[in-house]
Amino acid sequence: MIKVEDKTKESLAYLVPYIISFITINFSDLRDTISLGVLLVILFVVYINSDLLFVNPLLSFFNFKIYAAEVCKTTVGCEDVTNTITLITKRTIKPRDDILVWDISENVVLEREKDGGTS
Repeated sequence: MIKVEDKTKESLAYLVPYIISFITINFSDLRDTISLGVLLVILFVVYINSDLLFVNPLLSFFNFKIYAAEVCKTTVGCEDVTNTITLITKRTIKPRDDILVWDISENVVLEREKDGGTS
Protein backbone atom coordinates (compact mmCIF):
# COMPACT_ATOMS: atom_id res chain seq x y z
CA MET A 1 0.00 0.00 0.00
CA ILE A 2 1.23 3.44 -0.89
CA LYS A 3 -1.37 5.63 0.89
CA VAL A 4 -4.28 4.90 3.22
CA GLU A 5 -7.11 7.09 4.44
CA ASP A 6 -9.53 6.01 7.17
CA LYS A 7 -13.13 6.41 5.96
CA THR A 8 -14.90 4.67 8.84
CA LYS A 9 -16.16 7.68 10.76
CA GLU A 10 -16.42 10.09 7.84
CA SER A 11 -19.77 8.98 6.49
CA LEU A 12 -21.33 8.30 9.86
CA ALA A 13 -20.50 11.82 11.02
CA TYR A 14 -21.96 13.17 7.79
CA LEU A 15 -25.27 11.32 8.22
CA VAL A 16 -26.02 11.98 11.89
CA PRO A 17 -27.50 15.51 11.51
CA TYR A 18 -29.84 14.32 8.78
CA ILE A 19 -30.99 11.25 10.65
CA ILE A 20 -31.59 13.19 13.88
CA SER A 21 -33.86 15.62 12.05
CA PHE A 22 -36.14 12.72 11.08
CA ILE A 23 -36.41 11.02 14.48
CA THR A 24 -39.79 12.59 15.19
CA ILE A 25 -41.23 11.94 11.73
CA ASN A 26 -45.00 11.62 11.55
CA PHE A 27 -45.80 8.96 8.93
CA SER A 28 -49.45 10.04 8.80
CA ASP A 29 -48.32 13.42 7.40
CA LEU A 30 -47.70 13.09 3.65
CA ARG A 31 -45.18 15.95 3.63
CA ASP A 32 -43.03 14.24 6.31
CA THR A 33 -43.14 10.93 4.47
CA ILE A 34 -42.14 12.53 1.16
CA SER A 35 -39.31 14.44 2.90
CA LEU A 36 -37.95 11.19 4.32
CA GLY A 37 -38.20 9.51 0.91
CA VAL A 38 -36.29 12.36 -0.76
CA LEU A 39 -33.60 12.17 1.95
CA LEU A 40 -33.19 8.41 1.47
CA VAL A 41 -32.89 8.79 -2.31
CA ILE A 42 -30.27 11.53 -1.92
CA LEU A 43 -28.31 9.42 0.59
CA PHE A 44 -28.44 6.45 -1.79
CA VAL A 45 -27.05 8.54 -4.65
CA VAL A 46 -24.32 10.04 -2.42
CA TYR A 47 -23.28 6.59 -1.18
CA ILE A 48 -23.12 5.10 -4.65
CA ASN A 49 -21.22 8.03 -6.17
CA SER A 50 -18.71 8.42 -3.32
CA ASP A 51 -17.75 4.76 -2.78
CA LEU A 52 -19.30 4.80 0.69
CA LEU A 53 -21.66 1.91 0.01
CA PHE A 54 -19.70 -0.42 2.28
CA VAL A 55 -19.53 2.06 5.15
CA ASN A 56 -22.38 1.28 7.49
CA PRO A 57 -23.05 1.08 11.23
CA LEU A 58 -23.15 -2.73 11.24
CA LEU A 59 -19.53 -2.96 10.09
CA SER A 60 -18.54 -0.50 12.81
CA PHE A 61 -20.48 -2.54 15.38
CA PHE A 62 -18.37 -5.59 14.50
CA ASN A 63 -15.13 -3.53 14.71
CA PHE A 64 -14.42 -3.37 10.98
CA LYS A 65 -12.61 -0.33 9.60
CA ILE A 66 -12.96 1.12 6.13
CA TYR A 67 -9.97 2.56 4.27
CA ALA A 68 -9.47 4.21 0.92
CA ALA A 69 -6.08 2.84 -0.11
CA GLU A 70 -3.78 3.42 -3.03
CA VAL A 71 -2.15 0.08 -3.74
CA CYS A 72 0.20 -1.62 -6.14
CA LYS A 73 0.91 -5.25 -6.92
CA THR A 74 4.17 -6.53 -5.51
CA THR A 75 5.06 -8.17 -8.83
CA VAL A 76 4.88 -4.84 -10.69
CA GLY A 77 6.78 -1.63 -10.00
CA CYS A 78 4.62 0.73 -7.94
CA GLU A 79 5.62 3.69 -10.05
CA ASP A 80 3.79 2.25 -13.06
CA VAL A 81 0.69 0.49 -11.71
CA THR A 82 -1.41 1.86 -8.84
CA ASN A 83 -5.08 1.48 -8.04
CA THR A 84 -7.40 3.02 -5.44
CA ILE A 85 -9.46 0.48 -3.52
CA THR A 86 -11.86 0.39 -0.60
CA LEU A 87 -10.40 -1.91 2.05
CA ILE A 88 -12.48 -3.47 4.82
CA THR A 89 -10.40 -4.80 7.73
CA LYS A 90 -10.42 -5.31 11.49
CA ARG A 91 -6.95 -3.88 12.09
CA THR A 92 -5.32 -0.49 11.73
CA ILE A 93 -3.56 -0.21 8.38
CA LYS A 94 -0.48 1.89 7.67
CA PRO A 95 1.26 2.75 4.41
CA ARG A 96 3.65 0.02 3.25
CA ASP A 97 1.67 -2.75 5.01
CA ASP A 98 1.34 -5.93 2.97
CA ILE A 99 -2.13 -7.43 2.99
CA LEU A 100 -3.93 -10.47 1.64
CA VAL A 101 -7.46 -9.81 0.44
CA TRP A 102 -10.64 -11.30 -0.96
CA ASP A 103 -12.38 -9.37 -3.73
CA ILE A 104 -15.91 -8.36 -2.77
CA SER A 105 -16.68 -6.28 -5.84
CA GLU A 106 -14.83 -4.01 -8.23
CA ASN A 107 -12.20 -2.09 -6.21
CA VAL A 108 -13.63 -3.29 -2.86
CA VAL A 109 -11.69 -5.89 -0.87
CA LEU A 110 -11.87 -7.61 2.51
CA GLU A 111 -8.61 -8.37 4.29
CA ARG A 112 -8.07 -12.01 5.12
CA GLU A 113 -5.76 -13.63 7.60
CA LYS A 114 -2.41 -14.90 6.48
CA ASP A 115 -2.31 -18.67 5.95
CA GLY A 116 -0.04 -20.48 8.40
CA GLY A 117 2.36 -17.59 8.86
CA THR A 118 3.15 -17.18 5.16
CA SER A 119 2.97 -13.74 3.60
